[in-house]
Amino acid sequence: MKEKYPDCSSPYGHLATLYIKEQKPDSAIDNLTTSIALMSKEPLLYHNKAAAYVDRAYAYLQLKKRDLAIVDCDSALVYDHNYLYAYVRRGIAYGMLRNSKFALSDFNQWILLDSTAAVKQEQ
Repeated sequence: MKEKYPDCSSPYGHLATLYIKEQKPDSAIDNLTTSIALMSKEPLLYHNKAAAYVDRAYAYLQLKKRDLAIVDCDSALVYDHNYLYAYVRRGIAYGMLRNSKFALSDFNQWILLDSTAAVKQEQ
């Protein structure tokens, strides 16, 4: 029986981070795919699952697999609809596809969420 890891601190998540830093996106994707599959479905850890999807989207962008990056960002937003990096990376993917309407929409959402977070920090 496969062990379920509660978050992306699994060995696969850590390896994926190293592969991303080493510019080895294919290996990062393989490890993030395994990490996502092993993650718990615990709602308190949804942000970690969102982060894993966004990291995999980054690896897909390195390979110019823009459509797959968009799918992963969409998945990340299911788990955390306020995850800034999901909007940034999806906006980049849309921009690479020359879909300026969707790219601008995502960048505007990022700015809105980022400015809202900044205001909350000041309070």
